[in-house]
Amino acid sequence: MRIDLLHLHRHRSGFTLLELLLVLLLLSLITAMVTPQLRNFAHGRDLGFTSTELVSLANYGRTQSIAEGRRYRLNVDQQNQVFWLTAQSGASAQGLQTEWGQRIYAPGTIRIETKLPTHEDGQYITFFPNGRCEPASIRLTLENGNVAVVGSLSATETFHVLSPQEVEQ
Repeated sequence: MRIDLLHLHRHRSGFTLLELLLVLLLLSLITAMVTPQLRNFAHGRDLGFTSTELVSLANYGRTQSIAEGRRYRLNVDQQNQVFWLTAQSGASAQGLQTEWGQRIYAPGTIRIETKLPTHEDGQYITFFPNGRCEPASIRLTLENGNVAVVGSLSATETFHVLSPQEVEQ
């Protein structure tokens, strides 16, 4: 049995340059259609993540205030788009020496607006040792107009992402 090498060479399978170019063109079109949707998905994740951070920080401040018997504050700086926790130490509030005291900057795609009590030394929400807090809301708005509002409508309620019905109140 003899193999004809010339015959094998003529019938070798493979892709032509035209076929490869068509595949690349299709992949480029699919990528161009999907990329904007992925960008919106990433921005939506930023909004969800930032609102979760705010809720966690507020609820941690409330819990620690009760446990330690001293006031905690959730500070919000709208100009710099940053929020952080502090705790009462004597007559003033001091930064926490844990990861809970770090300043958290909102992503550049999110704008922070607040309805917080204004005090002499800034805008913040106070958590009291008896479990109460100052009612407040923090509005997070994405560039595309999506909104999440984090807040507490009463002094005894925990902070959470407010529903549209709660925001209207």
